[in-house]
Amino acid sequence: APSAPDQQWIASGSNDGSIRVWSTLDWSCIRLLRPSTEWINALVVTPDGRALVSGGGERALRVWDTRSWTCMRVLPGHTDYVSCLQVSNDGAVVSSGSADRTIRLWTTDTWRCTQALKVKQWVHCCAITADETTARVVL
Repeated sequence: APSAPDQQWIASGSNDGSIRVWSTLDWSCIRLLRPSTEWINALVVTPDGRALVSGGGERALRVWDTRSWTCMRVLPGHTDYVSCLQVSNDGAVVSSGSADRTIRLWTTDTWRCTQALKVKQWVHCCAITADETTARVVL
C-alpha cells in the first residue's frame, strides 16, 4: 500500500470504491474518500507526497491533493479497468496499466498522457524508471 514520504499515513483501496487513509501512529482511519462505485485496484503516491493517484474499475485515474484530500484531476484514457500504477523515482512520470492491454505514461507536471503502448495481453503490473532523457517501462 502506498504511504506518505514521512510515513505518517498509508492508503488502501477497496472493492466498494472507497479509499481509506490510515494514520501509522495509531492505525485509525483519518480520511475516507469515495471517488467511485467501482473498485479501487491501484494506488501510488508521488515521491514528494503531494499527490495520491488512484485507479480501478472506473477506467480512469484520479489525482488527489494529499493536503486537502480533494480530487485535483480525473484522467480518462483507458477503456477497461486500471490494474496497476507506478511512479518514477523522480516523480516526473506515472505509468498506468490496464485490462485494455495498454500502458500509459502520464507526466505529473501537466497530468497529460504522453505515451500509450499497446501490448498483447492485459497488464497485471509494471515498473518504471526515469531520468532526464528517458523513461523505461518494465512488464
